[in-house]
Amino acid sequence: MNYVSHPLPILDGPEKVTGTLRFTADMKIAGLLHTKLVLSSRPHACVMRVTTEPAEAISGVVAVFWHANTPQHRYNSSIWYEGQGALDDERMFPPVVRHIGDRVAAVVAESMEIAERAAKLIAVEYADLPAVFDPEESLTLCGPVTDETGEPSFNNPIDDLSFGCGDTAAAFASADIIVESRITTPKTHHCAIETHACIAMPEPDGRILILSPCQSIFAVQVVTAKALNMPADAIRVIKTPIGGSFGGKAEPILDPLCAFFAQRLKRPVLIRYGRQETCIATRIRSRVIGRIRTALRGDGRILGRETETLVDVGAYCTGGNYLPGSMLQRLVRLYEVENENYRGRAVYTNTTPTGAFRGYGSPQIHTIAEINLDFAARKLKLDPVQLRLKNLVRPGSIEPYTQLDVGNARIRDCVKLGVKRFHWNEHRSRLPQSGRKRVGVGMACAAHI
Repeated sequence: MNYVSHPLPILDGPEKVTGTLRFTADMKIAGLLHTKLVLSSRPHACVMRVTTEPAEAISGVVAVFWHANTPQHRYNSSIWYEGQGALDDERMFPPVVRHIGDRVAAVVAESMEIAERAAKLIAVEYADLPAVFDPEESLTLCGPVTDETGEPSFNNPIDDLSFGCGDTAAAFASADIIVESRITTPKTHHCAIETHACIAMPEPDGRILILSPCQSIFAVQVVTAKALNMPADAIRVIKTPIGGSFGGKAEPILDPLCAFFAQRLKRPVLIRYGRQETCIATRIRSRVIGRIRTALRGDGRILGRETETLVDVGAYCTGGNYLPGSMLQRLVRLYEVENENYRGRAVYTNTTPTGAFRGYGSPQIHTIAEINLDFAARKLKLDPVQLRLKNLVRPGSIEPYTQLDVGNARIRDCVKLGVKRFHWNEHRSRLPQSGRKRVGVGMACAAHI
């Protein structure tokens, strides 16, 4: 009880507010080498040739790496622990690039200025391949996600999940109204103030030390070990202060490369992305296309619902195959819907890979479902609040997918309190109905985890 109900100071609070805290890119390490990545300008292409000689000729350049002189072990950057099953479809430097911003080569030099100057001299010869940017179009590339040898085929879908309960056909047959919507949510970037960075260095005992502003030191360790085909205990990870993540630093992006460079060159190495590189070459939130049909009685009670989601995971699987199931669990634990059908699929496109981003599926699925309910309220001429109160789960409700009790779910009380504190009824009654400038009010509900 020394801690419960007692305010505790943030240990690094004073350093943060005074600007004295050292983040990864601020660290002063003797003999530190600097890295500049050459990123793909093509969305899908074979890397036929990388001309490195002009870059290597510059004084201060220590090494140039690309797929011909780096490990080609496949891995998945979203795994959290050793032995976790995942679709291993990434490489440090792939011979076939799959999105603009994919990694092609790297210059390691005595200074960042030298590395940047040398990287501009690297010429890359591509053989372009067909590219797909539309997730619905990508469904035409169907087939097993791996071939007979276990290698990734980059076919779709990488996940196809279906769930049903009750009798949706009967529910829709007895409905007073049916509201159908097609709603899309965009890809977005976390845009943390600190861009992606990593430092790695060899240790006297033969291990590699990684200094990383990560969300999990164990994820960094196991992903790097798999990429380098090393035992996990040969890699030591220290979490450095993190200048914002929101999910964007949940996956080790630069760490395997940095560790390999340090191991090969026997010196400390820094990789630091700029803002544009972080946006096109790390991870973003998945785009989702949702189709939803809801059957309702005239009083607003939901009788049944059919939902279909299509998740655009981008160029690599990462953890995208978990998203259809993640969205399903959030969807069915919020409202009491006895008759439910759901299908969720995840597909590759030749776009920036996606990954964790605050909510992991909740923002997408609740945007899709809540907009549909607002359309229903408008059609039924009901207050959006009252429509939701007729359908929200109650304490002890059973969530149909996992058959688990939702516990003391007090969302109805939260909505009622919100209505009171926001002065919902007063604001709605005063909304202007004409004129160039208008004011709107809205509300929505969500469930997470």
